[in-house]
Amino acid sequence: MKRAIIYMALLPVSFLCFAVVWALVAPLCLYHCWDDAPPFAISWHPPFIHPWANSADGKLADYFISPEWVVYTVWVLFVVGIFILPALAVWRFVKIKRTPVTVVTNQVPQYSQANPVVPKITAEEMAARVRTILAGAEIVITPINPEYGSWNLHVTKGRLDVEFIWGPLSGFGASDLARLTTPDDTPFDLADEGFESVDEALEYLRKLAEKYN
Repeated sequence: MKRAIIYMALLPVSFLCFAVVWALVAPLCLYHCWDDAPPFAISWHPPFIHPWANSADGKLADYFISPEWVVYTVWVLFVVGIFILPALAVWRFVKIKRTPVTVVTNQVPQYSQANPVVPKITAEEMAARVRTILAGAEIVITPINPEYGSWNLHVTKGRLDVEFIWGPLSGFGASDLARLTTPDDTPFDLADEGFESVDEALEYLRKLAEKYN
């Protein structure tokens, strides 16, 4: 819900930013509308020109400076940008749950034995542990970044549909893909749940198995 509130708060700001850019660019590069009065009274939405308002002698007339399809393409991109910009801001500035790692001087992530907050486990090892809980489950392993050993493990059985993700930077988590989405969900969420141990991840899987099977 926090992300949704921030997104809605940023939406008017995004609209204002794109509107200012449109007011500066459109009358100079895209179209001429003689009855516009920049920067406020301009054509913010189609149709951008009004032939029926042209003067009888043709001295005052609306016309496209750029091809009509270019004008409408730019306008559509602006509209899309109004909604995309706040989403990018939320993704960039709202902190999601991440687990710290110890980094050595060569910038390769390592794990501190004193603070093992990211359990070290391979996708194959996780798949074997999953099969002890869900015999006959369909498991698909997808490497994410072989350099760091990060992976994605997709488990399905019946109505259960869960995705585990592991990485030394992003941490260890899982998402219930079978649940209904909520307004708080965004395309930038790393996972529904974060884990500090393999046992936590397996317990999460057991609960989903009881829920769906």
